[in-house]
Amino acid sequence: MGAFTVLRGRAPPPSVSTPVQGTSLVAIWNLQYSGTGPRGGYINGAWPSGITPGSGNTNTGIPAYLANIISTGVGFVWANHDGAIFLNVGSSTVTISNYDFTLAPPITWDGTGAVIFNDCTFPQTAAFLGNALASPCNINGTINTTPGSTLTTTCNYCTYNQGVFFAGSGTWANDHCLGTNLNQQWGGASAATITNTWCYVPGLGVAPPTSGTIHIEAIQFNANSPATMTWQSCLVNVAAEGQPNVGSGQSNYGWTAIVTSPVGTGVVLYQNCIFIGLTEMNASTVGNNHIPYFITYGQVTPVTITNCILESGVFGYTSNGDGGANRPVDGGGNRTFTNAALTSASSGWN
Repeated sequence: MGAFTVLRGRAPPPSVSTPVQGTSLVAIWNLQYSGTGPRGGYINGAWPSGITPGSGNTNTGIPAYLANIISTGVGFVWANHDGAIFLNVGSSTVTISNYDFTLAPPITWDGTGAVIFNDCTFPQTAAFLGNALASPCNINGTINTTPGSTLTTTCNYCTYNQGVFFAGSGTWANDHCLGTNLNQQWGGASAATITNTWCYVPGLGVAPPTSGTIHIEAIQFNANSPATMTWQSCLVNVAAEGQPNVGSGQSNYGWTAIVTSPVGTGVVLYQNCIFIGLTEMNASTVGNNHIPYFITYGQVTPVTITNCILESGVFGYTSNGDGGANRPVDGGGNRTFTNAALTSASSGWN
């Protein structure tokens, strides 16, 4: 846990249950209590400690469930980089269920098909380019960031405990996932479509680096059209697990925003979400006034925000790179955590 824990209480506030505008978000509020992360035990095993990485393109020492995950071909093998494990999906659909990867090395995969993770906990390591999970990524550690990949990744009821993901291209979907103890970020995208539905993120920016220039975001989305980043029915409370280290010795804001899409023409959508914790973080005696905005976005990024609960950062709710056109479209129903209506004319709504 971080330096402090925010106790919001079990009763949802009026902005959640009886909003001044928009509709109830009680179901999203309750994600902090249940409904995300694995639904059962790790019946297919857990990565054991002490495994020494083998030679590239071999599976020596890799647990049998993973080594044989593709019944008609080769499953996970050792990659040629960073002690990672690699899966060549090909054009098939590979499902990995009820597995605890907590102690595993970084996981990478490539192909034109699909990878589905059900009820898994992902590695705590971020040894591969700062990531615990990356796709499409070949056995040599090269991430494909060219738009147009058909590879799809779906994570259902999974836990990211310190784990960070990166989607170079293709699509990546998180459904009913939990992102906890995230030292700095949750994920990133270069040319990929990202979809988060019914997810809870309480652990953002828990223990980021204490020196140098750093930026913390839930997800940094750098993607051109037709890529889309969607947050649907999610709860993000950046104060729930604290932010103990940002501030001391830092010459700049430790955060860019809660979510950023600094470049590209990809569409960004927020629907029925709660983004809170900015007020506590900016008032903290440890690294106060470090969250400037809820979202920053690029000069030509279309953004739509509908029926969401937001808190203002130091300088406002949103920041547009060009300060002019392509501002967020107020689709209606947005309000503050204190239940004040937000419109396109609201103070600080850039």
